[in-house]
Amino acid sequence: MTKFGPAIAGVTTIVVAVVALGFLVNTPETGGPIALPADGADVAPGAYSVDVDGYRYTFRVPASGWKVKLAAPNPAFGDHAPGLADVELTLGDATNDPPDLAVFGLRGNVRGISAPPCQELFGGGELGPGDDVAAVAADLAGLTGFTATAPADVTVAGYAGKHLELTVRSDVWCGKIGSFSDEDGNGPDYVAPDQIEEIWVLEVEHGRWRVFDITYLPTTPRERVDELRQMVESLAIEPAVPPSPTPAPALPATERFDSPVHGISFNYPSGWQVRAAAEPWTGGEVNFDSPGVDVIFDPTLGDDLYLAAVSKPSDGQSLDELYNELRNALPEICTGSDGPGGDDSDGEYNVGDTPVMLAFMRCGSRGAGRDIAVIATPTRGYLVWLHLGAVGDERLQETYGNGWFFAVVDSIRPHANEALDTPTPSESP
Repeated sequence: MTKFGPAIAGVTTIVVAVVALGFLVNTPETGGPIALPADGADVAPGAYSVDVDGYRYTFRVPASGWKVKLAAPNPAFGDHAPGLADVELTLGDATNDPPDLAVFGLRGNVRGISAPPCQELFGGGELGPGDDVAAVAADLAGLTGFTATAPADVTVAGYAGKHLELTVRSDVWCGKIGSFSDEDGNGPDYVAPDQIEEIWVLEVEHGRWRVFDITYLPTTPRERVDELRQMVESLAIEPAVPPSPTPAPALPATERFDSPVHGISFNYPSGWQVRAAAEPWTGGEVNFDSPGVDVIFDPTLGDDLYLAAVSKPSDGQSLDELYNELRNALPEICTGSDGPGGDDSDGEYNVGDTPVMLAFMRCGSRGAGRDIAVIATPTRGYLVWLHLGAVGDERLQETYGNGWFFAVVDSIRPHANEALDTPTPSESP
C-alpha cells in the first residue's frame, strides 16, 4: 500500500529507532499507550502511540490479527518533522476469496492530489493541494475515476476538517490508481475495483493538513470495518513537539542599505539589524556567519530570517560568462540543502543605463530554504538571497513569499565602482 524503504536489519537497530523516534509514551504497567511493534509484526489489542511527521497519534486497536507497516522519512524529499512518514495497520488481502482487505492509515501533510497512472482513461495529474481543508477535500472529491460523497464537516481530536468517501469506479479500473500523496511521496493505493476509502482531512495548523483514512472492499467482513471505525473513534492527535512560534506579519522593506564592501544597495525592513561584510567575498558558502557576507536580519529570529548579499568582480568576463559562473557556483554555496533549482525568471534587463542578467533561483526543493537572485552586470556579479529558517519552514515561506523578495530585488541598485575590491585604473589589464 505505502512505498516503504529497505527493511531495518538487526534487533539493536530496531530498538534504537523506536527510542529515537519517540513512539513510547507509556508502559503497560501505567495503563497508557505503548509503542507499535516493529514493521511487519502483529499488533495485539490495546492502546498505541506513534509519531508521524511531527504529530503524535494515539489510538486503540480493538481486536487481534492486525499487522503494522512503518515508512521512514525519505531523505530525497528534504528535512522532516520528528517521527515516521507513514503508518498503516492492515488485515486481510484483496487476493483472498472473498477479498477481505482492510487498512487503517495515518499520513503526513498532503502535498499532491493526483490519480496516476490511468490518465489516459480518466484524466488526473497534479491538482493541488488547495489553500485550505475545504479546497483539499473538494479536489479529492473531484477526482474522476472515483465516485465520491460530498465532503462533510467533522471534528476529530479537537481539529476541524472534512470527511468524504471515494469508491473506485469499476468502469475505469486499470490495475492501480492513487488519490493523494504526502511530503514523502506516500499515499494510499487502490488494488481492486469498487474499493472504498474514507478520508479525513484535518487542518492541524495553518497551511498544514493531516490526513488519515480507512480502506476496505465491499466483501470485507462488516466486523472488520467496524474495527476500523473504532480505531478512528479512539484517535487523539497532538504535536509531537511544541509548535514553533508563528512569525509576525512581513514588514515592508522601507529602509535602505548601502554595502561598503560589495557595491550594492537595496531596501530592507525597518527594525532589522545590519551587519556589513568585513571583507570581500572570495567564493564558497554564503551563510549568516560568513565574514564576507552582508547580513540584514530579523532581531527576533536571527539566522532563521535574514537577507544576505555578496559580489565579485567580472575580471574581464563577458556578461554571459559572469552570469553562468555565478549560477554554476550555487551547488557549493547551497551547502546543507538539496542544491539549487528552479528558475522563476531568467533574462536580460536594464537597471538605469546598466544592462544586467537576472535569474531567481533557490536552495532546496519546492522553493524552501533560500530564495536567491543571481545578478550579472558588465563589471560585477552579485548574489542576493532571502534565508527562511530550516528547509521546509512553511510558515516563514507563507509570510515572506516570492512577492516580498521580488520587491526587495526590484529595489537593488548595483554600484560596482564602489566595491571594496574594485580594481583601480592602474590595476586594470
